[in-house]
Amino acid sequence: MGTLETTMKSILHFDLRELETKDLEIKGGVAPEAFEIEGVDELIHLRQPVQVELTAQHLDDSILVRGRIEAKLECECARCLKPFTRNLVIDPFGAHLPLTGEDAVAVDNESVDLTPLLREDMLLGFPQHPLCEEDCSGLAQKKPSKANRTDPSIAEAADPSSVWAALNKLKL
Repeated sequence: MGTLETTMKSILHFDLRELETKDLEIKGGVAPEAFEIEGVDELIHLRQPVQVELTAQHLDDSILVRGRIEAKLECECARCLKPFTRNLVIDPFGAHLPLTGEDAVAVDNESVDLTPLLREDMLLGFPQHPLCEEDCSGLAQKKPSKANRTDPSIAEAADPSSVWAALNKLKL
């Protein structure tokens, strides 16, 4: 079984000719920029390398890719905006890539790129509404200070009924 060690700057390309004689192991960290995920969700960021442990196997007219994907997501809580991290683990990961037909995987110069496939599965694993804790109560409400409670003009402005009282005084 051949091994392909990816580096921080590489993307998940492999040569089909290598698969003709043996299975291929793809292991290592892939730079987050390769997945073009930044900006997809303003509350979720991918800033650390994505760890992959994959095995690619050549079948008759297709490629079978199996393994594990792990990424550390830097999130902001949708309720309180507190930063927190969450691990995204796709285990087991599996994909069947046909080499012929209308669903055929893109082959460029005898090379296949797994990046779009992994990107899609990672996006599907993103939390839709990231919360720091399940029972997060959201942003803390400020209580009026002691000075604000004693000043009647400030208290009147904070009272929503005072707006209607001012309008009721209008003579039209």
